[in-house]
Amino acid sequence: MKSLELTVEDITSLNDGDLRELIGRLCEAEFLQQQLPLADVTWGGAQEAADGGLDVSVDSNSRLKQPNFIPRNCTGFQVKKHSMGKAACHKEMLDGSNPKPILSEIADKKGAYIIVSGKDDCSDKMLKDRLAGMQEAVNSLTNKDDLQLDFYGRDRILSWLHLYPSVTLWVRQKVGKPLSGWKPFGRWAATPIALEDDFITDDHRCVSDSSLGNQNSLTVLEGIKAVRDKLRGNNSIVRITGVSGVGKTRFAQALFEQEIGDEPLPYTNTIYADLGEDLAPSASEMVDYLIANNSDTCIVLDNCPPDIHRTLQKRIAASNAKIKLLSIEYDISTDKPEETQVIHIEPASEDTVSLLLQRRFPKLNKTNCDKIAEFSGGNARVALALADQVDINENLSQLSDEELFKRLFHQRKQVDVSFLESAETLSLIYSFDISNENNELLALGRISGIESKTLYRHQAELLRRHIAQKRGNWRAVLPHAISNKLARRAFENLAISQINTELFKEENERLLMSCAHRVSYLHNSLEAQALAESWIQEGAPLYNPATYSPIHLKCFSYIAPVIPQAALYLLEQACQNAEFASRNNPNFNQFVGLLRQLAYDDEYFNRAANLLLKFAETEKDGERNNSIVNWMENLFSLYLSGTEATPNKRQAFIRDLFQSSNPRYYEIAKVLLNKALQTSSWRSFASFEFGAHKRGMGWQPSTQEEWKDWYSGLIDILQELLHSDDTVQVDIAKQLIVSNFNGLWVNSRCCSKLEDIVKNYGKDGVWPELWKEIKSTKANFTV
Repeated sequence: MKSLELTVEDITSLNDGDLRELIGRLCEAEFLQQQLPLADVTWGGAQEAADGGLDVSVDSNSRLKQPNFIPRNCTGFQVKKHSMGKAACHKEMLDGSNPKPILSEIADKKGAYIIVSGKDDCSDKMLKDRLAGMQEAVNSLTNKDDLQLDFYGRDRILSWLHLYPSVTLWVRQKVGKPLSGWKPFGRWAATPIALEDDFITDDHRCVSDSSLGNQNSLTVLEGIKAVRDKLRGNNSIVRITGVSGVGKTRFAQALFEQEIGDEPLPYTNTIYADLGEDLAPSASEMVDYLIANNSDTCIVLDNCPPDIHRTLQKRIAASNAKIKLLSIEYDISTDKPEETQVIHIEPASEDTVSLLLQRRFPKLNKTNCDKIAEFSGGNARVALALADQVDINENLSQLSDEELFKRLFHQRKQVDVSFLESAETLSLIYSFDISNENNELLALGRISGIESKTLYRHQAELLRRHIAQKRGNWRAVLPHAISNKLARRAFENLAISQINTELFKEENERLLMSCAHRVSYLHNSLEAQALAESWIQEGAPLYNPATYSPIHLKCFSYIAPVIPQAALYLLEQACQNAEFASRNNPNFNQFVGLLRQLAYDDEYFNRAANLLLKFAETEKDGERNNSIVNWMENLFSLYLSGTEATPNKRQAFIRDLFQSSNPRYYEIAKVLLNKALQTSSWRSFASFEFGAHKRGMGWQPSTQEEWKDWYSGLIDILQELLHSDDTVQVDIAKQLIVSNFNGLWVNSRCCSKLEDIVKNYGKDGVWPELWKEIKSTKANFTV
């Protein structure tokens, strides 16, 4: 692909200031690549000034890790737009008849001096000729042998430039050859150029790193450090997700900013594109080019659809090249790629949003900024849009959320009921297609009774008011803070039969899934609940989980958080079929994950856990591939369990398994009890998200007494097993006591109960494995 590359003529076309800045940027790029301080690179002054100064100066106490176009720690560049022959080079270095003082200073530091010409192409003979003239100019210096001299013509500048695509994009803009849609580092977020763009941070934990499992969320600065660390390695791929308006693009921009945190990524090695714009070359072509040239570049793709992300991910992973990919979620999509390096951003704190408003709207008083931030729920896009509709002297403190919503929606325009009705209709679904081939406005029109041409006109007006977004033929009312409110009104105003008559048509299966996605945000809406329940009735598309298509399965996963009790009942009916409740079910993994989420509430725990048990007993002991038991055991962890079920309820479940006559239940109970006995280093990679519910990570002890009671109850189970006439149960108890003894003795605060076990079952050395563990524990205490 030649479209990215420049020619020597392009170098020549740069003016004096731009040529000097180019050399300065290239020096910065080389320093950033070697993680050296940018403060050691300076440039300034007029090119033609005969003041003996340097146009670009590199003076560093740090060792160059890989000297390249900057050959030494101290290197001075004299940059000239015009041709510089032997005589001109000689003259440039003299002050009268003597070498310029700066040359002696550089030689004292064993540095290098380089003359740069934006016009010359040098053959070997021409280069030697110029170097000879430069050498003659410093022959009188006593330390001349310590000074390295060189000459860079436009051909060598071009070779240097090819190493840094971001700097190349900057040059293309300067010479009037920008690539469509591609940008070097800069203000990628939509901050107006005249306004302050400082990144605002606080201690609010709103960033989740999938590779850390479900540990505590990170602050923004911690999240930035995590992403920077991930993107330092070759072939690294990270995806940023989050709803519209939470600041994903600004977060990505901050990764390369020198003022934020430590060890920023090199901004000269990054290029950016918004896939919502027309790109030339395409993202795929750009990645192929960077791979072919083994370019050490981080390519940032905003609004990147999942299919494009997957395609590029596979190419980069297979290439073993230096390229890195940072993609930002495609807001309108209903699909998400499966990968491990996902950074999810939640809305910011209200304090942060209020501060942002005070900066963007300095004439807006703090009280109004706080009120808008509260209404926005931490969504910066909603807050900025609303603030733009507020007069300086207004007081918003007495306005209700409904009044604020009307202000945001109507935006000083005349109230138009038909426009509001169209917006409600378009918000029924997560996204819609307006292409001629798949014009979903026709179906939406039949649901609402609004003509498709009216819906088309009104979706365009929503775009103009910045409360909708477009990606190609796709449209979506966004952010969700607005679309969810509109959808709630739509569900109140439309009969269920009106909606289902259209959505149940086979050709509208995608619309059904998109509507289910919208419903997933509205678990507090009685109308949304009623609609969801209508989809699982006999004769409806989601009535029989055993016959679900992939789209139906996705629909069910969307509505289950809205109607958890009904969803659980439906699965209970389906699990009466042994083939369904087994690993033979091609969708067992999805149903198991859903049941684990349904087990979050104490009232549903036993029902969900018993269904999980049905699936779990069909896999062999020790199964490692998508193990159901491994997913199930997390529910019995002291921390990160993903359930609010009480300790007594969970311990009773384990006890019931041991009281059964099913040997497979013993195997499962052993795993669950072992997990419950864990006393440190808890980890979980399960998702705690469930629709729009605000969930924690599960019950955990809040006092030392609750901590002790947890382990005391578990040790009681172990003692019951030791008393059993069943040798299998006795063996299980002994194995668990030995393997967990150290942690229990040190951390459980139940030493007296452990002593009783030792006295009753280990006296006279009859339990050598236990005594060995006791000895090891004692040795650890001694150390």
